[in-house]
Formats: sequence, C-alpha cells, structure tokens
Amino acid sequence: MKIIGISGLARSGKDLFANVAKQIIETEKNLKVEKFALAYELKNDLKDLIYEKTGMDVFTEDTREKNIIRPLLVAYGDVMRKLSNGTYWTIKLNKE
Repeated sequence: MKIIGISGLARSGKDLFANVAKQIIETEKNLKVEKFALAYELKNDLKDLIYEKTGMDVFTEDTREKNIIRPLLVAYGDVMRKLSNGTYWTIKLNKE
C-alpha cells in the first residue's frame, strides 16, 4: 500500500487532481485506488453544529458560504490536532 497526500490552498483543485490521478492509476496501472479526505472528517464533526447555528451546510460548493465557515473549520481542526498530539485526523482516517 502506498499513501499519497495532496495539500494546497482552498479551492485550488485538490479534489479534481485526486479524481484525475485516481482515474489514470486505475485505468493505466490497473491498481485499486481509494480516496480519503481529512476535510470530510473535519466537516462531518461540525456539520450539525454549523447547520443548527447558521443554517449552512458544511459540504456546500458555494464559495461565498465556504469562505464564511472556513475559519471555524480551520480553528476546530487545529484544536483537535493539538489536543491529540497531531493524531486526531489520521486516527479517524485509519478507521476507514
């Protein structure tokens, strides 16, 4: 098993890149590829709270709404990382 991490600025095309890479690797190399996103786990943790308090869906594709809730998501992600000595998000992904 190999793990490839992709990082980048918000709305820079990370998901698009991952989807294209997955398609190429599966088609040309005949290898199984699974895609996981730390952002999914982060958003899933906060989806109920943010919807209850703001009426916004954390999984929105609306750039304006994403920009409004992003600071809260980033702050929460940072807190959970610090509380777990950097393992909170990777432990969640390992369960997958």
